Amino acid sequence: MRRLSLLPVSLLLGCMAPMAVSAQALTPLDRYWVAVGVYHSDNNLNIRVDGEDTVEGTNVSFQEDLGLGDEELAFVYDVGMTLGRNHQIAVTGHRYDNSAHNTLERELDINDESYAVGAAFKGNMEVETTAVSYTWFLFRNDEHTAFGLGLGAVHYSLGVDLAATATVDNEGVPGTVEVGMDFHDSAWLPMGRVQYTRVINDQWRWNVELAGVWKGSGSVTGRAVDASVSVDYFPWKNFGFTLQYSYDDIRLDYEKSNYRGKLDLINQGPQIKAVVKF
Repeated sequence: MRRLSLLPVSLLLGCMAPMAVSAQALTPLDRYWVAVGVYHSDNNLNIRVDGEDTVEGTNVSFQEDLGLGDEELAFVYDVGMTLGRNHQIAVTGHRYDNSAHNTLERELDINDESYAVGAAFKGNMEVETTAVSYTWFLFRNDEHTAFGLGLGAVHYSLGVDLAATATVDNEGVPGTVEVGMDFHDSAWLPMGRVQYTRVINDQWRWNVELAGVWKGSGSVTGRAVDASVSVDYFPWKNFGFTLQYSYDDIRLDYEKSNYRGKLDLINQGPQIKAVVKF
């Protein structure tokens, strides 16, 4: 995926702002909001896909073994509403994809297929995360602060297409061997979260959010931690910006009828979003 810096994107979003509307005093919670932007994420993805008869596959690093980039620019969004004074519903998510061509430097065993040293590898990866949450702000001061506890669910979706071509010598006769795998899976996992918001002045506000995901039974088990710190700036009444730093650590185990394996994914980095609020 093409790399872009956050500065040109932020300038572009700023040009979209309604210039004629002046700022007004912020409150801790917005009644309605829609935010879209970019997430410059530093990624570390490892998967293991076991073969039949519980033959354990190789733990494969997509960055070190397969040559996929460890930095990506992802689309990110955040929409929601506050009902009454204390109840908030939100949907957030991000999506990115990456592809690579590489020469393998070690043998990899993936789903009973052997990817040989020196094989010409090509692959593609798509990752999408969506979180749906309800938060009850049991402590709220309309002028300054709000603190809430929430529940929800997170949907993780991963698509991986791998292929490798190796040259072999079969009794003096050169030839090629091709192997490949398509891995596409998704899962919903329950989530608990906390959020703290504080208004600094009429235009600035900061937020801290922490979410935890855990599932101990079923065909997909695992846990995840999602933490973020953000600052909101609203130079206009209904339009502003959010600068956020996020950290996501996802660890999942799969026990499906046709395969079993493990996924470890870490995303972290800054986000910048344009926000319309009402």
